[in-house]
Amino acid sequence: MLRKCYYLLIVMPRRTNRSRESSRQFWVYLNRLQIFLRVTVPLLIFIYPLPAALFSWVLDIDAYVCMKAGYKWKKYHILDKILDYWFFIIIFLYSFRLPIFPYILVLFVFRSIGQILSTLTFETKHLVMFPNLLDLYFLSYLVLDALGYSKFVFFGINNYIFLFVLLLVAILKEISINVKHWRITNPLGVKWSR
Repeated sequence: MLRKCYYLLIVMPRRTNRSRESSRQFWVYLNRLQIFLRVTVPLLIFIYPLPAALFSWVLDIDAYVCMKAGYKWKKYHILDKILDYWFFIIIFLYSFRLPIFPYILVLFVFRSIGQILSTLTFETKHLVMFPNLLDLYFLSYLVLDALGYSKFVFFGINNYIFLFVLLLVAILKEISINVKHWRITNPLGVKWSR
């Protein structure tokens, strides 16, 4: 009986703490890898625009990894917004030579306002007021250009109709992520304590 008590009170908590610490260490390493990829992969846009842009966009789902690595919400929010902005700067620089550059410039400035306000105030409502159209518009252009449809969609009145549809999608996306926290945009159920 004493052995059972010793095992339950002394041995098990030590093992649990070790496994918990090694699990946290795994998430810390994974988080570092993800940060490294979020910094380096966008640079590949200059060589392989479509695959690099898509992969960069997918890498932006890092909330769960950061939470498991022990980040508090504020630290994660600042890191995420800085890495998002890095991606936006690369999009902006790459787009200089594209015919959609004037629209990219306007969308870059528009989202920059939301990014800066959100980062300074820690209020995600600014992200809803200034939704992220930039990466959606850029990725749409790359995909449709690869398919040969960019001239039809991105010029004339069709471009404004397309931007309006993207605006609706972006607002819905920002509301689902930053306001409602819907399960579809948070499949792993990340819940931050602020």
